[in-house]
Amino acid sequence: MAFFLGKRTQGDQLMYEAAAPLKRYKSYTFIGATGPFLSRLGATYYATRGRDNPAIITPADAERLAIEDESGAWPIIREQIEAEMLMTPEELDATRLDMACEYEPDRHHSSATWVGTLVPALCESEI
Repeated sequence: MAFFLGKRTQGDQLMYEAAAPLKRYKSYTFIGATGPFLSRLGATYYATRGRDNPAIITPADAERLAIEDESGAWPIIREQIEAEMLMTPEELDATRLDMACEYEPDRHHSSATWVGTLVPALCESEI
């Protein structure tokens, strides 16, 4: 399966994994999609650094630059994504739960939201 960035009417993007671009995913409706990306790494790179970037013409460019780019905070983001790509679904769910519990709404985040984000009500402190 490939990764796509679905654009909603609100202007935000949601990352999803599917065989082809979708008009609807779960409860989300899209007005367009970007992809296919081979990995979450390439899709995230495009979502965070692809806008008005003349070096990214195709999804393959985003995949390549996601590995090569050493500027700013990208190496740290890349390391986290690569670690998540090696996790089992159970480990990934636990990691996302921890991240949801530590979420700070005033902090700047990626311009693409993973649609599998856990509900903060499931945080250990609220159980």
